[in-house]
Amino acid sequence: MRSTMRGERKERWGGLETAAVVGGAVVAFAITFVGATIMAILLYNLVLAESRLPLLEDGVGVLSIILGGWYAARRAEKSGWLHGGLAGLLYVAIAVTLGSTLYAIPFSALAILKRLGAGFLLGALGGVIGVNIGR
Repeated sequence: MRSTMRGERKERWGGLETAAVVGGAVVAFAITFVGATIMAILLYNLVLAESRLPLLEDGVGVLSIILGGWYAARRAEKSGWLHGGLAGLLYVAIAVTLGSTLYAIPFSALAILKRLGAGFLLGALGGVIGVNIGR
């Protein structure tokens, strides 16, 4: 373990800040929850066509993963692409597991791999942005 300038301790596993990765996934889920709540309020109170929901859901998911990757990289302060990508990967893995278990949503192996790859790439994009902003 190493100390940061703020006096906190970070978990390390071969240079990987696991707390940053988990924190990034938690941030992504929090943003997803807020986005879903806003969409529900808009759908209930406004004349919002249900046909637009899949597009809005995808947009909220993409934004969640990017911001989760950004958070993970900012917290790790290094290797933004890796920390962000792993946060996105963790988010998608949990979301797919919950979706297939709780809601009986069927996924093919290829669909799962595509989602995991997209989650890693979007998280890595957020991580690259997060680690480089403010430098």
